[in-house]
Amino acid sequence: MYFCQVTGKLSEQGEKLNKIVVATRAVQYKNWDSESEEYWFSHGVEVAREINACEEGLRVWAGMTPEAQTALVKSL
Repeated sequence: MYFCQVTGKLSEQGEKLNKIVVATRAVQYKNWDSESEEYWFSHGVEVAREINACEEGLRVWAGMTPEAQTALVKSL
């Protein structure tokens, strides 16, 4: 059981946990190539922050405007 961060309700026992990604960040990975003996870099995106949501919370989140979503995330 968990608290839905969108609706603020306690989930039912056995209810599926959903994660909503609310912030990401760009990252650069440094890799070592042993054959040519030099470093090379790859770029990607990591999840910086995510919130828990139940099925009802997902529906509420989908119906919110981007401004309302941002306000909710700031209030957490």
